[in-house]
Amino acid sequence: MSNIFDTFRKQYDETGSITIPEELKVVEPSIPVGAYSSNDIVLDDNLYNIAKDYANIRFNIDEERGYSRKNLVNKTLNNARGFYGGNSVRAINEIAFLNGLDPDKEEDKEKLDKVGKFYTMFEGMEGLFGETTVGEKLGALGDYTREAILDPVNLIGFGIGKATLFGGSKLATQVAQKKAMDIYKKNRVKALAKGATKEKADDIAKKQADKMWSRVMLEAAKKENNTIVKNRVLKNKARGLQAFGTREAWSEIGKITAVEAIASAGTAVAYENGLVRTTGKEANYLFEGTMAAIGSTLVGGAMGGASVYFSRMGSKPKGRVATEETPQQSQTNRLFGTEDLALPASDVIKPKKFTAGDRVANNLDEAIKAKIKLASEGNLSWRKKTALGRNLAAEGGYGDDFWDTLLNGSEGVVELKDAGVEIKGLAQTLYEEGFTWRKRYAADTYSRWVSERIRDIEPQQVKTILKKFEDATGVSVYRSRKARFNDTGIDKKLSDFTPDDFANSFAHWAKTRGQGLGALSKAARLNSGKVDRPKTWSDAAGSFFTDPIDKVLGKLRDVGVSTEGVTAGQNRIIRLLVSAPSTSFLNLVGYGTATAINSASDVGLGLIYAGKGGFQKLIMNDNAKESLRIAGAYLASNRQRLRNALDPNMTYDAYKSIAIKNPEEMRDLVRVLPGGIEDIDKIVREQGFNPNQTIAGDVSENIVDFVQKMSLVKIQDVFTKSQEFIFQLDKQLRLDKNINKSFSEFFTSPDAAKMMNSDEYKKAIARATFETQKAIFSLSYKSDKGALGQLAGFIEDARNVPGVGLLVPFGRFFNNTIAVMTDLSGISAGMKLLKPESSPRELKDLVMRGAIGIGLATTLAENEKYYIEQGLDTFQRIDETTGAVINERFNFPVSHVKAGARIIARGVGNVPDGEAKDIQDTLGFNQLTRQLNQTADGFGDSVRNILTGEEDPTKTFGPSNIVSQALSGMTRALSPYNDLMGLARGDDFKIIDRKQGSKFWNNSLRYMDQFIGAVSGDLAPERFDAAMGDIQSDASKQLGIREVDLTSSSKVLNMIGRQNYLENKRTKVAIAGNRYNEIFHDIFELKAKRLLKSKTFKEGFKGSKRSLLENRTKMVDAALKEANQITKFIMETGSRQISDFRLSRLLDLESKAKSIANVEKALDRIGGEIGGKEFKDLNLSEIQVLEDYIETQNYIDSINAPMN
Repeated sequence: MSNIFDTFRKQYDETGSITIPEELKVVEPSIPVGAYSSNDIVLDDNLYNIAKDYANIRFNIDEERGYSRKNLVNKTLNNARGFYGGNSVRAINEIAFLNGLDPDKEEDKEKLDKVGKFYTMFEGMEGLFGETTVGEKLGALGDYTREAILDPVNLIGFGIGKATLFGGSKLATQVAQKKAMDIYKKNRVKALAKGATKEKADDIAKKQADKMWSRVMLEAAKKENNTIVKNRVLKNKARGLQAFGTREAWSEIGKITAVEAIASAGTAVAYENGLVRTTGKEANYLFEGTMAAIGSTLVGGAMGGASVYFSRMGSKPKGRVATEETPQQSQTNRLFGTEDLALPASDVIKPKKFTAGDRVANNLDEAIKAKIKLASEGNLSWRKKTALGRNLAAEGGYGDDFWDTLLNGSEGVVELKDAGVEIKGLAQTLYEEGFTWRKRYAADTYSRWVSERIRDIEPQQVKTILKKFEDATGVSVYRSRKARFNDTGIDKKLSDFTPDDFANSFAHWAKTRGQGLGALSKAARLNSGKVDRPKTWSDAAGSFFTDPIDKVLGKLRDVGVSTEGVTAGQNRIIRLLVSAPSTSFLNLVGYGTATAINSASDVGLGLIYAGKGGFQKLIMNDNAKESLRIAGAYLASNRQRLRNALDPNMTYDAYKSIAIKNPEEMRDLVRVLPGGIEDIDKIVREQGFNPNQTIAGDVSENIVDFVQKMSLVKIQDVFTKSQEFIFQLDKQLRLDKNINKSFSEFFTSPDAAKMMNSDEYKKAIARATFETQKAIFSLSYKSDKGALGQLAGFIEDARNVPGVGLLVPFGRFFNNTIAVMTDLSGISAGMKLLKPESSPRELKDLVMRGAIGIGLATTLAENEKYYIEQGLDTFQRIDETTGAVINERFNFPVSHVKAGARIIARGVGNVPDGEAKDIQDTLGFNQLTRQLNQTADGFGDSVRNILTGEEDPTKTFGPSNIVSQALSGMTRALSPYNDLMGLARGDDFKIIDRKQGSKFWNNSLRYMDQFIGAVSGDLAPERFDAAMGDIQSDASKQLGIREVDLTSSSKVLNMIGRQNYLENKRTKVAIAGNRYNEIFHDIFELKAKRLLKSKTFKEGFKGSKRSLLENRTKMVDAALKEANQITKFIMETGSRQISDFRLSRLLDLESKAKSIANVEKALDRIGGEIGGKEFKDLNLSEIQVLEDYIETQNYIDSINAPMN
């Protein structure tokens, strides 16, 4: 050995360097290719250490996770197989991770090398058909299958493949608006030419335009219904395997395969890029991407084929295809005992003609005789009115009494009503015969509908009605006044009246007299079948409330300030704010969780009723049958739900069909998007022709509509609404004792039209709408009764105030989160006990929901205890497949359940203050503004700071911030593409510090900053976080998954319940604060790693009376203090960068001045060249001048300060 050292010494003396002989060099063992399996990696130390290093670098997995060797290896391979196999979330997060490693930094270069070794090892493993055990083969196959099936991008493929072509109603609206505008202009010019005033001309033109609008929209509704029926016809022609012989099936398969091919090509290129960057492999992107796209046709085709088959399974209908005359009977699916859904608009047998004229005649005769009998000498009875002329025309005095009595029976005659005489009128008779009036188009009227029904009466029945009237009153002639607005021209004996004469005379009376008397509105309410909405926990859910916001807007309108245009534009921006795949996936996940809770409650109730019925049967109780019926209803409706989910097109067609059949009842549901955002386009279609519609408004509405389609908002909207509403209505119809039919059984019943006019059906519709709005978090909770209802109304309506609405746009969603929280916590059940009218749900349902929520939280509390020890915050979880940390903060209602579980895990009263505040921020009132952080990075925090007095509201709510929010909202649709561009930038990717440079443009262009950075350079320097360091891309949020790069710093802070952001340097000098955070993180990260390995930190001080949490808090605080001191020293000495010294002086001077405002005042007073500069741009000599000035001023102030 000494000879070797002598050789090295001599070599160094002669050459100044040492050359180590090859035989003495340490050579790392090469990684064999195709010679090992997953079990070999577990057993071989060299291979295992490669996997272990990767797990630590990639997911910060250390010994504290407690994973066995096999478990750790499986998790790393799961992630690698997902990445290699084309799972979009795995690929996005892996590239984001690689982008966060800087090859120019020695530490990151070492990490890239270790990651490359893992990739090389994975590439060299035995394949599925290599020499591995059966268990290993099945395990690998299961991993690849799971990653392929659970890829969120599949939902996009299924959505596009199954999506019915939305836009038919939108196109109809545009056509109607254009044609109506032409009619409006022509008639207005014509009326003005005839000498009409401007107001009169507008009114005449508007009426004619409304008729055209109505005609077009009515035709569109008929076409929509025909399309729905056609869809069912095509489906019934080819069931099961026969479906693959249809063009529609292959179109669906082709769309799903196309999406799969694009996604596979992209992830293959990402995988190739990972190998190139970490192993030095020569890039071959085109080949890998092309091969992946070709290979994906098999997977995409299989998924598309499964989609086609499952949506068309079951037997062909035994009956005929539905028409108005021959409705199709619902069919039982041979696999699940479920049904093809009926189409109410075509399956319900409409009464062909009103044939109950004899009933009307007899009722009218009864009413007349009863009134004559009750008439007093002091009143003008019908007999005395005869002296005024034997004329039934409205202006003759008989029309009002006649038509009111005919329509409303004793309800239309005060004397009869007061005397307790009950006689049915025409409206009640129509209703009992199954005739229902619903506005069929914008300009439709009740009087027009009644006229049509009168024309249906047989001629002889018309004569009978009028003969009885003539006999009782002596009135024998109907003579129309020859007046300007007379459009009947009738002057004939009642005995000669035809049904058309009768209908025309009614129309004339309705037009000239009926509206003012209230007779029509009274009858219309009956015939439309309107019922009160169900109650919420405060008051009626849909009631309107005149709150301060409405009053403010009203006063603005009174003084001539119109807010409609601004509000409409603001609404479009708010809709754009939620028009991103990330929001659509969040809504879908939220809906999935809510509906799972609904089903769990239903199944629980079903089992309770089944057990109750079984016991009642044993004891021979007469109620056993009813209990078992209810149990069956709960279970059968949830079984049908599964079928509906497998065939979303069938469900959507049924949903559209019932919307056509019941437009008024569906109004509240179809006009709002999930989360409570109003869809202005749908509201406009309800209102009819708008002569004030501008070209700009129409174009902008088209743009918003297109963006919502592209960002999956429309697909997600119709899927969630149709699935939940059809399920809920099916359940309500089954549960009602008087109906006791499934959805399809009900609407294909011969007497469906009559049953649809029953109170039971109206309540079922209202309850289904209520439950659907609850499930998609769009139910309105505003009310004019009670403080809660008024507060809810104020929160919801704030979004309608110009400007303010952009800052707090999601009030209705916030109210729904509070409502769900009260349900899951059992609070709703308690309120129901104290105040039965607080909820439309039954007590047993609320108790079940409370039990589910509390049970879930209690079960998850065990996980939370583990997560606390692993350093996860309240809303984070560990992905059991890969070991990655996932953020669930914005995944409502999962976030709420996790918060409850964390409180239970910590112990009520033992939750650290920081953790409690974090929970309060996420679940409490601050959630109103926190929602903005999903759409406007950090802006929600600014609004929250205003509420806590930490920020100046005049700046945050100033015009620049409102405009910035509007601009960012209009570009929100670019968010997914901006994220993809960030991934494509590779090492150049960075999250910018929006506080540096122009805050206005940094915030306004937040959804374009990666494009800008790639083309012309980043808008601002990279942002650093004290706990996280450089921030990794979270592009996978576009697919509903938010992976977190959990640093050791974050771990120790989370373990003591400290909010991470509090460690960032609080300063108005953005450049200095950002640099401080960067250095601080490097220092504190090393200390945090030591803490995590410290036995004292894990177990506490022996013999200490303090709790483990208190000990940990003390140790973390000490480490933070030391890290701050070291950071300050590094910056003051400029030991890393000479520029750090200047930045440290800026921070020190800001501290001495006590606020940046004082610094700015000092600069103004100094004036000159220094006074014209911004504080952050001062050089060292200028900083010294400013510091001397401030110290002098502080000394003067201290002298002048009054003595205590």
